[in-house]
Amino acid sequence: MDNIIKVIVNYNNEEKTIEINENSNVNTLIKLMDLEDVLIVKNGEILSDDDILQNNDKLRILPVVSGG
Repeated sequence: MDNIIKVIVNYNNEEKTIEINENSNVNTLIKLMDLEDVLIVKNGEILSDDDILQNNDKLRILPVVSGG
């Protein structure tokens, strides 16, 4: 059985704690939160879908804005 970790996410100026399985990646979080077209930022760096989340990570979720 996987251990559960907590990550703190800031999305739409709301901060909440999400519980997720240990060794989950960014893509798992995106699916869990039912998000589309977002960037996940940690410590000023954009994470890739494959980056593994750690307990107590503080993440910002930013919508991808396109246009021209």
